[in-house]
Amino acid sequence: MYSSTGPTRMISRGWLRKTSWTSTKEVLKRRNVRPALIGKVINLIRERAEEIKVRQPAQISPDPDDNAFCVCAEQGKADSIVTLNVKDFPQEKLRARVSMPADFLARL
Repeated sequence: MYSSTGPTRMISRGWLRKTSWTSTKEVLKRRNVRPALIGKVINLIRERAEEIKVRQPAQISPDPDDNAFCVCAEQGKADSIVTLNVKDFPQEKLRARVSMPADFLARL
């Protein structure tokens, strides 16, 4: 998630503790990210993450596993959600603009 008022760091600290970094590494490998860069990406996420306390659960996404990200973006007042999986982030239910990475980068 991205906010124009600060660095990309709105993510649930609970998610950070529970996340299997193995799956994150696998996704980055599939996207042809260099192995040396994968560790840096994960370390940046850990260092810059800001806790967003989810006040109420919500059913926003068709994928229940993505609801936490939707709620986090809403409560953290994110400007954007950047994902390769836009179908699970229904724009009509979110204030944040949902976009693919290439589209997001083109707007910067």
